[in-house]
Amino acid sequence: MTDAPVSLVTGGSGFLGRHLVAALRRRNHRVRIMDPAAGSLPPAPGVEVRAASILDPAALAAAMEGVGHVWHVAANAGLWAPDPAVFERINVGGTRAVLDAARAAPQVARIVCVSSAVALVGRATPVPIAETTPRPPLEELAGAYARSKARALALAEQAAAEGAPVVTVFPTVPLGAGDDTPTPPTRMLTDFLAGRVPAYLECRMNWVGAPDCAEGIALAGERGRPGEGYILGGENLWFGDFLRLLQEVSGSPMPRRRVPYGVAFAAAAVQEWLADTLTRRPPQAPLAGVRLAGRAQWFDSGKAARDLGWQPRPLREPLAEAVAWLREAGRA
Repeated sequence: MTDAPVSLVTGGSGFLGRHLVAALRRRNHRVRIMDPAAGSLPPAPGVEVRAASILDPAALAAAMEGVGHVWHVAANAGLWAPDPAVFERINVGGTRAVLDAARAAPQVARIVCVSSAVALVGRATPVPIAETTPRPPLEELAGAYARSKARALALAEQAAAEGAPVVTVFPTVPLGAGDDTPTPPTRMLTDFLAGRVPAYLECRMNWVGAPDCAEGIALAGERGRPGEGYILGGENLWFGDFLRLLQEVSGSPMPRRRVPYGVAFAAAAVQEWLADTLTRRPPQAPLAGVRLAGRAQWFDSGKAARDLGWQPRPLREPLAEAVAWLREAGRA
């Protein structure tokens, strides 16, 4: 395996990135992680670490040396940031930089860009959403993060149209163990398990286990067709049904009171104003998250099943893993 091409994973120290690294190592890939936070990772066999940013042109060019597959996971995945320009800088500018560097490296055979299912959700997008569902205009997307992922997606699709070996994947809402960041879904789990949320907003969402999603991303690099995109979603659930499942696997009582959308929107607007002007800390309910909750986020992953042979586990399993990890880590 010493002569095998290297698989470069940008954002490899993040939640989904670490699960992808594990999936690639199970396939005996030699992995190179490029991530500014990667210096804190413990040494692992077959894994090389470059603690550098994809926005550093020299470091990115050096990281492409000897690389056969590029897995672009790096992104700011929050629904709020003290400086909203960070989404454009990292998610759009970072994708452009990775695509340019990969296309300049002649030995790169495949580029897998990890987008997000939220880039496919407009105000009136019909469900279930598939890869062929008409894309909503930018102004209909819910917040700066979703708009940045849509702009990055356009760059990936343009590169594919120009002949680059680009495959795109669209994860829905990943859940599982090991989310040190934490991402918004893990913060939500933590709050519910700690009893800090007395009520909930009913909505339609799709949830997928992070390890299963990582398997789908790995399969996209192996079996995906350049120029194609694949939705990686698990189970479509009303939020109340998700909470009942969470109650079953955790043993913690879940809130029974539902909040009307208008009330949730007003509360989120106040929280975000306070975060923007005073606290500079993430609000418990970002406005973009409430906007997304007001839209049906049910997805069809049939194409990934047919073309990639991808089959995620029932949600109960990764959800139980997430709960166990949060409790063992003393976070819930």
